[in-house]
Amino acid sequence: TFTQDAVQPTLQSYDLDMHTGTMTLHFSEAMNASSLNVTKLVLQNNRIQSDGIWYALSDSTVTSANAVSVSVRLSRRDLNALKTIKKLAIDQAHTYLLLYDPAIRDMAGNMVVAIPNGGAQLVATFTADTGAPRLTGGLAGVRPIATSFFADFERGVLILTFSEPVDGTTPVGSKVVT
Repeated sequence: TFTQDAVQPTLQSYDLDMHTGTMTLHFSEAMNASSLNVTKLVLQNNRIQSDGIWYALSDSTVTSANAVSVSVRLSRRDLNALKTIKKLAIDQAHTYLLLYDPAIRDMAGNMVVAIPNGGAQLVATFTADTGAPRLTGGLAGVRPIATSFFADFERGVLILTFSEPVDGTTPVGSKVVT
């Protein structure tokens, strides 16, 4: 006799690499990777959303095949949003995950057991963003220029464009090389 798999899979652990922009979800059984709905993945800075610091992924993509571990490549939008929210995904202690229904299904079509607010799961392995932002471009008035910055000394304006979000309140004057 054939017995249909009716057991709901569970998320065993997950890893987040803020440097490469990847999240790897480790489940109790093989999952149908294409069924992952990333908008049902919410990162927050502690087990409960009581302080309001959280972020729901929006348009990240699955980069792995069906397996026990499913990899997600964080989109530029999601990765930059996470990098701009202070106190979220800055270290292991401030990185918890919620899974809302319907997040992902196993190979038999069973929905993963949800992880609700109040029971958020702490990241197993957290890798910080260790790369320095790169100066990538700028604007000169209304026309683009080939250099990485624009300076209008008459108006006292300096426009710098970076490869990722930077903290605009951090003083950099002593680190600017002329």
